[in-house]
Amino acid sequence: FQVKGTARVFEGRVFFELSDALSFVLAQGSLPTQGENMRKLLPFEGSILYSTPNAPTGTLTLFDRSPKDDSMMDAVSVQIILNTGSPTTPPQHE
Repeated sequence: FQVKGTARVFEGRVFFELSDALSFVLAQGSLPTQGENMRKLLPFEGSILYSTPNAPTGTLTLFDRSPKDDSMMDAVSVQIILNTGSPTTPPQHE
């Protein structure tokens, strides 16, 4: 599915984690913002591919990472309805 919005983040990346209602993590990664000015709200958009969920609903959490210790900060979570039909292939992270 497609995600788009605006964010004020460190180093121009919006991180995400998608989990189903049973707390199984289906996908995680980051999306680039259009620019790297951490003092301004910048647009971002991208596709999130995910593994087959165990439940029809889930939570998408978008967040920034602390430059100090890499912990999650400024998190926003939204409840979503997941496609439980044919699976999608999650992105490969190196």
